[in-house]
Amino acid sequence: MNGWIVFGFCGQALFFMRFFVQWVVSERRRESVIPIYFWYFSVGGGTVLLIYAIHLRDPVFIAGQAAGLLVYLRNLTFIYRKKSGFVPPFETWLMQEGFNRRVRDVLLDGDAVVTRVASRPLLDELLTDTLQGRKLRHSVLNFLWGGLFTEMWIREHLR
Repeated sequence: MNGWIVFGFCGQALFFMRFFVQWVVSERRRESVIPIYFWYFSVGGGTVLLIYAIHLRDPVFIAGQAAGLLVYLRNLTFIYRKKSGFVPPFETWLMQEGFNRRVRDVLLDGDAVVTRVASRPLLDELLTDTLQGRKLRHSVLNFLWGGLFTEMWIREHLR
């Protein structure tokens, strides 16, 4: 057995451990639970298997492991973001009346390109929600941030 096959089996062992840990923790609690170690074993096993897949030059195996790694890392990000109480800076800024007003002026302007993608009433509602302390999904915050950045870039470079 060559070293690469041993390496691949080590990746499979790490990947198997995620299920084993999940099973043991669930049995102890008598309910289905996904402990944080599930995600660590997923990242470890997925990384080793991705390296193995790259060595094999197998595009199907590479795509599957790479996509899985993104999900595992994203789940760890969600877990640590929640534990840390992290609030994206843009969300904090939007809660400030002056900044919110400036964003509103840019995004709700009559010539704003972003209004071709999202309606003015919707944008107004989202910005009002942040002023009132309502939490927006990160994807919505990213859209608002991207819209603001894009609109300001267009104003600077194309108008």
